[in-house]
Amino acid sequence: MQVAYNLGAFSTDADRLIGILRQNGALLARRGVCLPEPAVFRQPMRDTLSALQGRAASAATATALCDAVAGEAADGLQRLIFSHAHFLAQPERILTPRGPYPFAGDRLGPLVNLFPQAQTEFYFALINPALLIGALVAQLRGRSYAEVMAGLRPEAIRWAPVVEAMVRGARGRPLTVWCNEDLPLVLPEVLRAIAGLSEEDPLAGEDGLLAALLTDDGLARLHDYIASRPPHSVAQRRKVVSAFLEQHARADALEQELPLPGWTEDLVGRITESYAADTTRVAALPGVRFIAP
Repeated sequence: MQVAYNLGAFSTDADRLIGILRQNGALLARRGVCLPEPAVFRQPMRDTLSALQGRAASAATATALCDAVAGEAADGLQRLIFSHAHFLAQPERILTPRGPYPFAGDRLGPLVNLFPQAQTEFYFALINPALLIGALVAQLRGRSYAEVMAGLRPEAIRWAPVVEAMVRGARGRPLTVWCNEDLPLVLPEVLRAIAGLSEEDPLAGEDGLLAALLTDDGLARLHDYIASRPPHSVAQRRKVVSAFLEQHARADALEQELPLPGWTEDLVGRITESYAADTTRVAALPGVRFIAP
């Protein structure tokens, strides 16, 4: 059996990804893929992790957990997908004096131990720290900006140490990473990776994120273009989508206001430049499969 964990990060499109996969429930059922809801899997998973105390689950324990979260789908199950934006930390614990997600690496080993005989895979989306901070400030309304930042300078937030720790925690299991900002271009590949599907498997909704970025006319033109000239590869589809985004993007779709105290366009620019450099470092890490446009 294969087990896939989609781990976030916070304010990436984890829920949208899983929502699109759920639209393809019949296809996934034929492939033996199960996507239990967080409301179904969180308590059994939490109870099992607590009982194991870091040990590897026995075959009986793993089977019992599988039955609890998959239900009737446990018969003939080939791939079990768990997705939750808070696997690695609750929002109030994401930024700390030690940096973002300081315990990310420690979280992966116990998840591997839940199904030690399975082929376990991990998936993680990066996000521009400027957008992450803005989302956390909006989420944690009871905290001041200074409390949310936990003493960190915005420019000092780096993803590479987080991903390096995750690679160590994964103990050789595959870790797939992408940038959430690239998701409209790489969505089909990300969806198929998480679900364990091939490029030939038809997926409904794989253009789901483009509706918010393209004008209505642009989206209609894109659908007509793809229907009349179906892309022959993922790379070709990306080129088509990129061209339509350049020509038909909504005026405000690619911008996001960040009304944070003391922030300037120059600061956002420096954060974004550091993020780009950090992303390059992540993409080169051994043990990471990086999906890029």
